[in-house]
Amino acid sequence: MKPSKLSPAELQVAAENIVNVRRAQGLTQVQLAAKAKVSVPSVFRAEKAQSVRLSTLRKIANDGLNIHHDTLLVPKKITVRSEIVVHRASNETWYAIADSRVNLPEDHQSRYQERNERTRLGQLGFVPGFMAPPTAIMKDGPGMALLELHSELLHSFNAEFYKDAVIYVLRGKAKLKIGTEEVEIGEGDWVGYPAADLNELLPAVEPGSPSYPALVLWIGANRITKKRSAKG
Repeated sequence: MKPSKLSPAELQVAAENIVNVRRAQGLTQVQLAAKAKVSVPSVFRAEKAQSVRLSTLRKIANDGLNIHHDTLLVPKKITVRSEIVVHRASNETWYAIADSRVNLPEDHQSRYQERNERTRLGQLGFVPGFMAPPTAIMKDGPGMALLELHSELLHSFNAEFYKDAVIYVLRGKAKLKIGTEEVEIGEGDWVGYPAADLNELLPAVEPGSPSYPALVLWIGANRITKKRSAKG
């Protein structure tokens, strides 16, 4: 989710997704507020597409609904099911992982959907990578996301939601630093690791190469559905 203020259209998309996922999980607004540790009026405002802090939306998504906060902005209605789940490539929406530009153009989100624009921003060093979160989510199942790697990502991706993870290379090559071990994998290769141990993820292909940017599929397993208490 980008750090600037959401537009009315984005607030409306987030509102519809919050309502849909909350109901699919059998939660009331009061229960969702308790899980997310926000006020009930905050949940009400979020579901009515009224102005709400981005930090509040993140808590509602990450802590309350156990989904990545960027998923709230997927313009297609999110499907949450316990059995068969189908995700269509035509429904994918790409989001920047930290766009460092000071002034974002008003149509930046629509521009992200063009591969040439994503490549341009990556080569200029404005965006290290892009993510396409799923529009279909299994209630207690694995998590999946496409990652387009332009430069170095320094964080344990989605470790707050999943205990273990797999990265599978679809295009190009990728380098990972897992704990103190460094691994390089190419197309068709994959590596499994404890999600919290990922320290570094970056492409191993040069800009201008036909396989740039690197494209990988992230898969999360052993979903973390409950926050540990202070007492452990």
